[in-house]
Amino acid sequence: MTEYMNEPINYEFTEQDIIDEYIRCGDIRKVAGIYCLEKKSVKSILKNEGVL
Repeated sequence: MTEYMNEPINYEFTEQDIIDEYIRCGDIRKVAGIYCLEKKSVKSILKNEGVL
């Protein structure tokens, strides 16, 4: 069994979190990196919500 110093935490995020982060930094690539998503996924979320 692998022992961790600190157990990994699975963070949950919403589409609104992605939109807010995009508005804050303005870069799709950075947002994709923060949330471990593909740029294509981030773009489709932003287009569906009318941000792009």
